[in-house]
Amino acid sequence: MSKILDVYDALANMEVKSAKTLKVYNLEALPESVDTANLPARFLLPLSPKPMEGRDGMFINMGKRINVQWVINDLMLWQASEQGSGLKGFARDLVDYCGNYIEEIKQHPCLAGCVVKSFNVRTGVFEWPVMSGRYFAGALAEITVEELI
Repeated sequence: MSKILDVYDALANMEVKSAKTLKVYNLEALPESVDTANLPARFLLPLSPKPMEGRDGMFINMGKRINVQWVINDLMLWQASEQGSGLKGFARDLVDYCGNYIEEIKQHPCLAGCVVKSFNVRTGVFEWPVMSGRYFAGALAEITVEELI
């Protein structure tokens, strides 16, 4: 049986240091929209911002076990892009968050029995929810974990 839900839980429990306290929304708590009063926040998403992205799997030695690679998207929204003094008001906080995320994931090479194969963290302006016309400054972490099922 897959441990992917346990991986999401492990990521939700991972405390990433930040200049402000982060709320974390796991799969069962994802909001349909976000109020700026609830930011900054992390959203562990089941969907990818990249179209046509899938999950890869392959049989091991043509047996009954499968090696699956999952990509989990951990989107952190810091503030509405039009809020405050602009980029200079949050640029340092976003870069610091990315460095802290890397340090934290380095401490967790295995999540719920699955191996972290790769990850990347990048800052940007993200539309949330998709096609809402609302844009937020934040960071997106993409974590690839490998599971043997």
